[in-house]
Amino acid sequence: MPYSGGMTQKERPPWSTKWPTDDGPFEVTIELSWLPYGDTRRIDASRVSVQSDTDPVTTKVLHGVRVWSLVQDAIKETVGREWDLMQMDVPPREWTVPDEANPGRSRVASPDEHPALNAHRKELVAAQRKMLRLDELAKAPGGSSGPRKITDDVLREVGTLYAAAVSQNAPQPREYLINRMQTKHPGWRIAPRTASRWIKAARDAGYINSQESGSGKS
Repeated sequence: MPYSGGMTQKERPPWSTKWPTDDGPFEVTIELSWLPYGDTRRIDASRVSVQSDTDPVTTKVLHGVRVWSLVQDAIKETVGREWDLMQMDVPPREWTVPDEANPGRSRVASPDEHPALNAHRKELVAAQRKMLRLDELAKAPGGSSGPRKITDDVLREVGTLYAAAVSQNAPQPREYLINRMQTKHPGWRIAPRTASRWIKAARDAGYINSQESGSGKS
């Protein structure tokens, strides 16, 4: 049962975003490529670069970049958008199959053949979603109330955003942090008490220095 639909393994143009906030000062560029994975291939970041016209790219800056989270954003905004436009998850209304009575020609499949054809397509679509890592986007740390576990990446992000709030003289650094993180992670809903706990954890981990922690209200 041939299935000719799907997305080709084409090279894609680089994807860029401002970081750590929409205003920068850094720009992260990610190149997505098809890379070997076991006995198959899957899409992944083949190159990640960080640059700025105003600030030096230091080791601390590089350590603060949430590479996998940004790769997820890149996949979602490029591959995911193309997948949705092609309506890959929607089965066709009509199937065309080889006509055994007329070699080299095709015919419209009968309704009785549709269940088997749809099942076959479903398997192939699931395999392609796995190669494109689309299902991994839904498994990103977080949910309706934020990440299930406060990872080191989360604490780095908290520290970076809190420092940005202080440097911009934001009157409420905690609210600035909440707004920025919820913008970056649309599925997260961060309560003020949770944000305060993250700020304390980031401070204890050394991602917020004493001068920053004494500025504003956390």
